[in-house]
Amino acid sequence: MQDWQIELAKAFGLAVIAFLSGYGTYWLKNRERMAELVGLKAKQRLEGSSEAARLERAAKVTEMMIVHRQHEITPTDFKEFFDDVLNKRRKKKAQSIAGPSAAITAERGPNGGRVEILPNGDKVEWIHDDDLDEDFSMILLRGEKQLHQAEEEYFDKVWWNRHQVWREKIEAGEEPPPNPEIWAKATAAAKRIENKYGEENLGWDDFDWGMVNGKLSALRWVLGDEWDFLDT
Repeated sequence: MQDWQIELAKAFGLAVIAFLSGYGTYWLKNRERMAELVGLKAKQRLEGSSEAARLERAAKVTEMMIVHRQHEITPTDFKEFFDDVLNKRRKKKAQSIAGPSAAITAERGPNGGRVEILPNGDKVEWIHDDDLDEDFSMILLRGEKQLHQAEEEYFDKVWWNRHQVWREKIEAGEEPPPNPEIWAKATAAAKRIENKYGEENLGWDDFDWGMVNGKLSALRWVLGDEWDFLDT
């Protein structure tokens, strides 16, 4: 390639670079302008909605002031009435949830709320939801009655499963036939459990069977027995 051809190629390359640089600068500036325009429109919409909200609140306040003056209601009267109604409303909501016979304690829960013992024996903490303006309860400890009911349920289920294993071994000749009177009582007890919980809720695979035994062990520990006490 001759010298003039090399120089021409260099000039062409520089022209292409300059063109692309200029186009890139234009594209960036145009993009910035579009972003500013979009932001301006969004700000105008926001300010417009905010202004509309302020006008609506002002209209409601003006209407309330007119009513108060017509009926000679002073700001002090209004505040006392408002506070009285609001406090009664909150108190009524809390009582409707807790029940009239809930026992109030001086204890505070982990979230700083008041602690009560509900009629069913549950120990709960009351927490106020500012958004809903309502109190809701969080269970800290279930009542003793519920614990005994759950322990009885898992005792029945563990006993029932062991009875089925015993029956299968007897039918397979691996265990000697039991005393007829004892067998009749055991069969009747198994039938009672099936009627109480439903046969579809009895019988488990290895994993679920471990869960059933674990629940019985935990419930008995809470009620005073040692860990892993699974006698039935």
